[in-house]
Amino acid sequence: MSRNERMNEATIMDRARVLLRRAFGHSDFREGQAEVIEAILRGRHCIVVMPTGGGKSLCYQLPALLLPGRTLVISPLIALMKDQTEALERRGIPATFINSSIPFEDQKARLMAFAAGRIRLLYIAPERFRSPYFIDVLRRVPLSLFAVDEAHCISHWGHDFRPDYLRLRAVIEQLGRPPVVALTATATPTIRMDIAEQLGLDDAEHFVAGFDRANLKLQVQHLRTHAKKLAFIERVLHEVSGPGIIYGATRKIVDSVARELWARGIRALPYHAGLPGPERERAQNAFMDDDVDVIVATNAFGMGIDKPDIRFVIHYNVPDSIDSYYQEMGRAGRDGQESVCTLLFARSDVRIQEYFIEADHPHPELIARVYQFLVERSSEAQEVSPRGLAETLGERNALAVNTALVRLEKAGHIHMTRTSIGEDALYHIRLLDPEPCDRLRIDKAELARRAAFDRWKLQQMIAYAQTDRCLRGFILDYFGDRKRVERCGTCSTCLGRIRRTTVTFRSKLTPLDEFILESAPSGDELRERLRQAADRRRKLARAERPLSSSPASPEEMPNIENLDVARCILECVAEHHFRFGQSTIAALLRGSMNKSIRRWRLEHSPHHGRLSYLKQAEIRRSIDLLIEQGYLSVRKSRQVYPLIGLTEKGWELLRSP
Repeated sequence: MSRNERMNEATIMDRARVLLRRAFGHSDFREGQAEVIEAILRGRHCIVVMPTGGGKSLCYQLPALLLPGRTLVISPLIALMKDQTEALERRGIPATFINSSIPFEDQKARLMAFAAGRIRLLYIAPERFRSPYFIDVLRRVPLSLFAVDEAHCISHWGHDFRPDYLRLRAVIEQLGRPPVVALTATATPTIRMDIAEQLGLDDAEHFVAGFDRANLKLQVQHLRTHAKKLAFIERVLHEVSGPGIIYGATRKIVDSVARELWARGIRALPYHAGLPGPERERAQNAFMDDDVDVIVATNAFGMGIDKPDIRFVIHYNVPDSIDSYYQEMGRAGRDGQESVCTLLFARSDVRIQEYFIEADHPHPELIARVYQFLVERSSEAQEVSPRGLAETLGERNALAVNTALVRLEKAGHIHMTRTSIGEDALYHIRLLDPEPCDRLRIDKAELARRAAFDRWKLQQMIAYAQTDRCLRGFILDYFGDRKRVERCGTCSTCLGRIRRTTVTFRSKLTPLDEFILESAPSGDELRERLRQAADRRRKLARAERPLSSSPASPEEMPNIENLDVARCILECVAEHHFRFGQSTIAALLRGSMNKSIRRWRLEHSPHHGRLSYLKQAEIRRSIDLLIEQGYLSVRKSRQVYPLIGLTEKGWELLRSP
């Protein structure tokens, strides 16, 4: 970078800090904001992961006032975009939103104001891009920034996937590829890679702020019965002063818990998608205005809820993933004050999430049966209720039948129009195939991959509930955070307060599990997939920009004769972070086919044999040096031999050029 370029960057960041104080009333940036904003102002594509309450919105709102053109913000919730635009307007910043809640003429007027430059920020839902007219108008607007909020919604691997987000890549191309920033509070490296691929951001810079929320006290309580869970909740309400959220897995559970708490004199209201809109709005407003102490809700509640003083979040049932759990528990303590986040774990609750996974990933055989039923009924009026269709087919999981219909529509076999307004869906269905298909356009391997990933995420959530490790450290490792925590001193594990009344278990194989196993890749296909995954991880490591420390300098490089060997070892350990010991890693890199390698199928790893030209003892010596110099660390385990993983210093070296 030239001296003039550095001076220009310094000048524009000085202007950004002035604007930060004048327009937003903040004395300085929070962790990571300055680096992200600087990259956006340089016109770079960015993927940003910041925890709830970390100030993601400012990362695109402030640049919108400094950039010459307009900023388009894609937001998933009507309430969220309304709250954000009202907050901006109170600061005198010209912003508005367009969604289905406002009349068409008002939508058109707001769009024209945005095109004319009277509005600097426009918030819209991704569904808006279904309109060719809307896209045609935007083509004539000078866009300086295309911001995608809650970007995990674009990822098939994310916990809140929204199909309309898949349209964004084509829209970005149609709008001339303006700089894009994708922001989310929760994204594992896998989800970040998927976000980049789905948006076509191969050259994006990745900014990951720490996932550590030191003011949140994490707890797990193993409580089998409804009575014990209610007794624990009552105790928390007496011990913790302030409002809180209780998350339940189903509407029935939410209604039951809210009703029983109210009967015990606790001001609690339910919130879920089955309630009428006005009733949900009243419950939310009552909670925000402190007229009730507790909201008992499904995961339909929370995104965009900006209430800083939530003192506790209790999960009555186990969530589907750590991604969901972190997103929901992260709504506590946004003011930085101490708050409690507790998971009430019971083995029976796991089956609820398994039911939902089976609903999200119907077996191809069920999809074929649904299609065959529709073909046989093609001469009749095609008004179909998923629940009624499930009863006809003898399928207990009506949600799976609904998903099967969605899969058939995505594959172009049918077109569905919802004709009912109530809770139970009723669709008018039209067949699109000229002749019935003998072979459906359904990618079975892809279905199996996604089902397997959701299964894995649930198993990680169960592992969190069962772990003997520090809970905070477990979550940080799950998200690939550079910070390593062995003992936080505040979670229920570190304090020795986990009450376990269950034991580690394995669910019986279901038809979905059998389908996953039948579809699992092997041989050359597996080797190729592992190679591609390793390539993506290396690419991701190069794209990530540290927010609190700089890459290793030359004088900090390992004192090993061959730095390529050091990098090779670090890359291998990074892929198997704290899963294996020194001997297994050395054998893997040497290309051994010993019992341990075969047991874990490591002969298929892209790292297998990368250092075959060295003796295993030489590789072990290099590993020992990396441990001595602080690039690798050893974690002792009660069950197995000591495991090795990267330290923060090791991660920094991998990210350095």
